[in-house]
Amino acid sequence: MPNDKQLAESTMNVKYDLGRHVYGAAAFAFGIIALCWHDFDDWQQLTHLWTTPYGKALVFMAVTGELAGGIAVQWRRTTQIGAAVLGTVYLYLPRCS
Repeated sequence: MPNDKQLAESTMNVKYDLGRHVYGAAAFAFGIIALCWHDFDDWQQLTHLWTTPYGKALVFMAVTGELAGGIAVQWRRTTQIGAAVLGTVYLYLPRCS
């Protein structure tokens, strides 16, 4: 029979896992949408990247990072790597423009 401390830790893990899975699924979905639509005028961050000299390559790197990071966040072993990739995509790449 679990004690109160083990039950509280279990509840926190469930909340953390749910947030991680929702975040990863959203990042993956945004990557798929950007890849399928090819309309980067609606995405403010991607519009700035698209107008740079190597815009097409940067946009596809960002989309690939969203896809890979979204998938990596789904597993505990690769959560930190996926979060670092998504952080790079969302925080660093928009500043490249």
